[in-house]
Amino acid sequence: MRREYKIRGKLVSVNELEGIRAIKPTFKTNEFFKSIENTFDKEARNLFKSIQADFPKVKEQLRSFSDAGWVFIKPTENNLQKLDNRSFELPTIDVSSKVYHDEDDNVLVSTNRINLKLLPDISISMAREFLDQNHLELIREQGYAPNLFEVTIEANDVIDIANELSASDKVVYAEPQMILYIPQRFKPTDPLYSSQWHLNNDGSNGSVKGADIKSELAWDTSRGRGIKLAIIDNGFDVRHTDLSPSIHSSSGYFTQTSLSAVFQKGLIGYPNNSHGTFCAGIAVARENNGMGGCGIAHHSDFIAIACLGDQVGTQVTLARAIAYASNPSLELPGTPSGMGADIISCSLGPNGAKWRMESVLEDAINYAVQKGRGGKGTLVFWAVSNGNFTIDGIDGTDEVSAFANTISVGRSRSDDMEDGSAYGSELDFLAPGVDIFSTIPGDGYGVNTGTSFATPLAAGAAAVILSKNPNLTWIQVRDALRKSCNKIGGVTYNSKGHHKRYGYGRINLYDALKLV
Repeated sequence: MRREYKIRGKLVSVNELEGIRAIKPTFKTNEFFKSIENTFDKEARNLFKSIQADFPKVKEQLRSFSDAGWVFIKPTENNLQKLDNRSFELPTIDVSSKVYHDEDDNVLVSTNRINLKLLPDISISMAREFLDQNHLELIREQGYAPNLFEVTIEANDVIDIANELSASDKVVYAEPQMILYIPQRFKPTDPLYSSQWHLNNDGSNGSVKGADIKSELAWDTSRGRGIKLAIIDNGFDVRHTDLSPSIHSSSGYFTQTSLSAVFQKGLIGYPNNSHGTFCAGIAVARENNGMGGCGIAHHSDFIAIACLGDQVGTQVTLARAIAYASNPSLELPGTPSGMGADIISCSLGPNGAKWRMESVLEDAINYAVQKGRGGKGTLVFWAVSNGNFTIDGIDGTDEVSAFANTISVGRSRSDDMEDGSAYGSELDFLAPGVDIFSTIPGDGYGVNTGTSFATPLAAGAAAVILSKNPNLTWIQVRDALRKSCNKIGGVTYNSKGHHKRYGYGRINLYDALKLV
């Protein structure tokens, strides 16, 4: 059952897990917990299992609740009689504490307390009269704000009472107190996370402390949930345990028959490739799953699109992959709207050799940025050449990276210097791309270097930004990334904040989030 109440003036929607109750014993004995096991109904267990299947974050929270001494039960008249209320913390927490699940996957346990703030011109005597009239018991008058009280209610629904109080013209706010999981500042527990200097550079091994994209600070705000990130490559290990949970149903691949390409939706017969697998792990590898490291946007959905499996083909196939990513109905008529990607990352293209962009590829990129995301534009990130060449203009090495509607990414090192990738006035920025740790086929992990790997890192950063504010246009996201870059390298940037070898600098996700 859906319930609503206000927090800081904004409506909060929660789902009540009907019939489930939370209790917290005041002491722990083997006999007591043995009796609790008998009252922990199978239906309650199954309900939480179904929630965990859709929202993995819940599992971690429930474990923390359990570690803190909480027990979730599905009470019946019979087993409630078995429970002696003297064994529980009363009256704040009792067997009637309801359990909720909110839109951000948080488990909330209700209390019988409300944080109540009355208008500042109400005298203390009038305030106490208000409390008496509404059958509220004063627990504490908070000293850090005028007329702010912690109160308890009688045995009624705390959400209903809070909503009723909020309607009073004497009330500034009335917010139900909920018990929830409040962890330490997020840092992944994945065993090899410390190898990912691009996410958190501690200055070891000759690197420069802080020469990363400030992901840990950003993760306290957003981790990419609700955003679909397409990576276009030659193939992926779609069975990799660190990637498979993130794969979106729009994923598919192109098979080449003569000069034509046929699109196959789904994962059956999917081509495996180490390059694509490595790119994917940088962006979307899942966090806190006991293996490897994690991706920058580890809550995003991953649309895996494989094309040019043997690295030979036409730009038409690449163009179709770009267009499909932004609008799957172009390849699969009848596909519901909203199935397309919010962001595209592509690390394909020759290193050093001149690469002219054909009109069909230009049209596909234009379509993505103009029609994608309901007209707000799908962002298209592209890796520049790993060679020390200019990308600029019609005579440049790489017309795709130089194109105004792509976001071109070069690579930086752990000492916060550029690393000799392609450069020019159209280079947008750098991202870490040297000795990067990520996924490889066969549930493995490795280290590699290239602009190919800086690009999904930048694209994943964009996913974190869009998750925070989905209404941004593609240009607004690009500009936020540009404006928030750290000016590294000890070089002089021009009046627009640009340098031909550093672009607008090395991306700083945390500062970009603050801009949006």
